Amino acid sequence: MNLTQFAAAATALILLATAGAPASADEPDINVQHFEASPHGGDMLMIRTAARTRSGPSGGLLLSYAKDPFSIEDNREGYSGTFEIVDQHLVGDLFLAWGAWDRFSLGVNLPLVLFTAGETGTVQAPPADAWGLGDVRIGLRYLVVPREANGFGLGFDLDGSIPTATEGTYAGTGSMAGTPRIVLDYMFSSTLFALNLGYRFQKAGELAGFEKDGGMLAGLGIRHGLVEDKIQLLAEFSFLTSHGDPFSQNGSALEAQVGINGCVGDWARVFVAGGSGFLSGVGEAGFRITSGLRIERCRPKPPKPKPVEPKPVEPKPVEPKPVEPKPVEPKPVEPKPVEPETPKELLEIAQRIQFETGSAKLLAQSETDLDRVALWLQEHPSVTGVLVEGHSDDLGDPQKNLDLSAARAQAVVKYLISKNVPAQRLEAQGLGSQRPIGDNSTEKGRKANRRVEFKVLGTESHNE
Repeated sequence: MNLTQFAAAATALILLATAGAPASADEPDINVQHFEASPHGGDMLMIRTAARTRSGPSGGLLLSYAKDPFSIEDNREGYSGTFEIVDQHLVGDLFLAWGAWDRFSLGVNLPLVLFTAGETGTVQAPPADAWGLGDVRIGLRYLVVPREANGFGLGFDLDGSIPTATEGTYAGTGSMAGTPRIVLDYMFSSTLFALNLGYRFQKAGELAGFEKDGGMLAGLGIRHGLVEDKIQLLAEFSFLTSHGDPFSQNGSALEAQVGINGCVGDWARVFVAGGSGFLSGVGEAGFRITSGLRIERCRPKPPKPKPVEPKPVEPKPVEPKPVEPKPVEPKPVEPKPVEPETPKELLEIAQRIQFETGSAKLLAQSETDLDRVALWLQEHPSVTGVLVEGHSDDLGDPQKNLDLSAARAQAVVKYLISKNVPAQRLEAQGLGSQRPIGDNSTEKGRKANRRVEFKVLGTESHNE
């Protein structure tokens, strides 16, 4: 899909939503759907991140079931208790996005209300008994500081909604609405923290004496990657308060969800999450279940090698010159020094040395293997020097891979010195992805290439 095809698909979704949304003067302008999926690639469920935008399309579908998202107290004379205007709400958030230039992302959300149910007759409220469309949302993001891996990221996000909700779905505000927000995140090792701060501008909606309008919103997301980021644990907290009366009944809404997602192949992540609300605000569920998938690249794509075309070489004519034979005196041939052989024991131990993902910190089981290397060097004083080589696969930035391989080799040297191996007998060198031993296009080959090797540099005779 190119940008033109994306624009055509997004326009078709919006026109379909607009054409299929009948207006009704009796329909309340209240959207009880607190959950609004982010359309942009690399985000969590609702929470936006500042990850560098991948070029091209992404999308997905997230289903959200909410129990009791709209309940108000009925305090009229002769009545008491809670009136559940919307008791059940099931929405499928279908979204599509296009990323470009590492910083921009344009997305569109089409909320499909699949099921709505609620009480009728106790207060004056239209029945919640319809299925259809919610308000279509269009999102635009610009990253001021794109985040590639570890470190900070900063961006601005703007959502706008179009009044396309079907009557009886309780999924629309009845007018245009907009939500600008700031996106700030920080990645440390395999853990990401994301903070969203913004304000929702919308026309106030009124029902049964209750008024809901725009107000401040905030969101906090935490995500931790496992198994080379193929599995991610996540937690989200989202808060929305009413501008008109934030401290009244149903004036604010606060929800939390925890969940997990995992890669399906290289092009999708499947999500499952659940949680509940805390303040009984409109749109805040007694409990919520969310599941679905995001169609986006799950792992970084290795760069394709550029083909090198050989330059044609024109042969130059060579005129033969008469050569007078000269007597050749045989020269003594000096034997070449034989490169010392690295013992098989060191080669086997090197294959088991492991580090934390994206780090030069040794794993505990690797320290046990390095203790054996230190003991071997102490038992063989004739070995005058050992080179510790660090290697990596070819994913990511080549310079960062080179730096990481050098840091890992230096970590091994530092550990051996701490075990009383003289520093003058050790040397560290990082080679990055220059000498692969496996196929970098497969996970098995990349794992083999992320390694440490020992090489004996020299020996001398010793009376042992």
